Amino acid sequence: MSEIVQVNFRMPKDLKDKLEQAAQQSGRSITSELVTRLEQSFSDFDDASFQLRLREAIEHQKKMDATLAEIMQEIQALKKPTA
Repeated sequence: MSEIVQVNFRMPKDLKDKLEQAAQQSGRSITSELVTRLEQSFSDFDDASFQLRLREAIEHQKKMDATLAEIMQEIQALKKPTA
């Protein structure tokens, strides 16, 4: 287990209110909620599966963009008057 140290800092009141609400909803103390959220913010960027999901999302978006472009072309073709 890591050594626990006390840290004192200031934060905006509205952020503290949100933190208190989130802690209450999750059944954690404010400190536990803060530590959990900080740990999660660091692990999200270090996690290989996060990067894999990001790449998959980008590929999915590219496919959706291509499909949309095809649909738009088909719509434009249907709008052209026939002679």
